[in-house]
Amino acid sequence: AVTAAPASVGAPARGVALLGGHRLAPLVALGVGHVVLALVMRSVPAIATLHAVACLAIGVAVALRRPVHEVAYVAAYIVGSEVLWRMTRAAVFWEYGKYAIATLMLISLVRVRARRNRELAVLYLVLLLPSVVLSVLALPFDLARQHISFNLSGPLALALCVLWFSNVRLSDTDLRATMLALIAPVIGIGTLAYYSTATAVDLEFVGDSNSVTSGGFGPNQVSAVLGLAMLFGLLLLLERKLALRVRVPLLLLVIGFAVQAALTFSRGGLTLAFAGALAATFYLVRDARTRLTLAAVAVLLGLVGTYVVLPRLEVFTQGKITERYTSLDSSNRSVMASYDLQIFAEHPILGVGPGVAPKLREELGHGGAAHTEYTRLLAEH
Repeated sequence: AVTAAPASVGAPARGVALLGGHRLAPLVALGVGHVVLALVMRSVPAIATLHAVACLAIGVAVALRRPVHEVAYVAAYIVGSEVLWRMTRAAVFWEYGKYAIATLMLISLVRVRARRNRELAVLYLVLLLPSVVLSVLALPFDLARQHISFNLSGPLALALCVLWFSNVRLSDTDLRATMLALIAPVIGIGTLAYYSTATAVDLEFVGDSNSVTSGGFGPNQVSAVLGLAMLFGLLLLLERKLALRVRVPLLLLVIGFAVQAALTFSRGGLTLAFAGALAATFYLVRDARTRLTLAAVAVLLGLVGTYVVLPRLEVFTQGKITERYTSLDSSNRSVMASYDLQIFAEHPILGVGPGVAPKLREELGHGGAAHTEYTRLLAEH
């Protein structure tokens, strides 16, 4: 494993080290800066394009020359920025974020002695490749190329991240830096979503996801990244040495992420945030002092959510938010999953190829992109 460099190395590490201290101004500047940046990117898409290109260029430079753990900061920042680029119409191809992360990991792995989980990462990716031939045979070449890129760029990035994170040791400060690097651009996403909500005319809530409260972009994606930032914010709140004047704004930010994620009416973001928090709790409760902080944060958020936030959301959405989040309707996902399983039963060895399942599902009665990735993997791979 590569031992992380001292936390004082590099501006990102210095910035997040402040979380353990008492300086609030730099963190506020980071947040306000991304509020302004998001609004400028929305008004001038060329700035959004420049931002996307600059992130990759800086990331490559970091991967080549900087301490290896700083690659995690840039990768996390790209994860947080990807939806922001799409919301602001950056002129980069759709899978740019995933290929950018894969590029940084691949470059950095040249400097890392990757010994752990090599077989796991390679096997995961290799098992997805044989069905690619079926896509080429079943679809026009250019369409097949697009579907293969769309469906395999994520697994490529995941495989390289598994390999990289398995072989690089991150200190507590590095982990906090990584979380903060993701949260920063998501503040911009939340800003655009809030602005769209606040300025909407005749905003109406129904029992479905809402693109207006999602800043005019896909509610699934906006909800998911807001939920991820919310989870990271919760984990940062559990830092025992965090000063109160830093803890309070961070708590408000977490609540803001939760509210805006809830208003998208896409349930995935909050569901995954709470599931991630529950998984983290399993490890955090082992430390007595962390248990106290965890209990205090949980009680405080529970009280604020129940008696302050939820009643106001009920009024704002005319009661629709409770209907939405208590409904067991799968939004046709169960139908799509059942069709995927039917396709898998008919093609159990290689599947039908990446991107082919929607066409077959349409013949069965319901096309469209899969939301249940596990059944898509069975059907197509």
